[in-house]
Amino acid sequence: MPAGFVQVVLEESEKIYGGVSGTLLTLKDGQATANAGVDRKNAPGNAVVLWPRDAAASAKRLRKELKERTGKNVGLVIVDSRVTPLRLGTIGVSLASVGFKRVRDFRGKPDLYGRRARITFQAVADGIAGAAQLLMGEARESTPFVLVRGASVEFDGRGGEAETRLSEKDCLYMSQILKPSLKTRG
Repeated sequence: MPAGFVQVVLEESEKIYGGVSGTLLTLKDGQATANAGVDRKNAPGNAVVLWPRDAAASAKRLRKELKERTGKNVGLVIVDSRVTPLRLGTIGVSLASVGFKRVRDFRGKPDLYGRRARITFQAVADGIAGAAQLLMGEARESTPFVLVRGASVEFDGRGGEAETRLSEKDCLYMSQILKPSLKTRG
């Protein structure tokens, strides 16, 4: 990895867990992600693309501006792509969302055979992000946004991502692989 790129990743990271050739596993804004979300793809020359400084505030501001311009009450998701453990390829993930409930709680609800769900939460914002990322593409598509219609969401007008976050100790993956970090930002 180029030294300048590594420096930006270190500056953007809350923690560095380790990595593989060309990629560091980091914690950024409470999310485990490659290279703290720093991306050289689709950036000119030696430039890089960073996540918004405050993605939740950005989502709120964009939603407010859309409402002022269109008069429409919409939900909004800021999307990036990421890899999934032990899977090849990227999927879309919500960096921030506003205007709808981000998570649907299925605990206690019966399945097809009457068994009650014990731990199931549906990641609504991430599901929308995945659909949007599929349509936006990953390379030269130049599709900066996608309008999703008909998604099964419950509008609520709130913002932020706190309800979608887990602590490292409560996360299935991180609780199992967590080792002392190489770097911890105070």
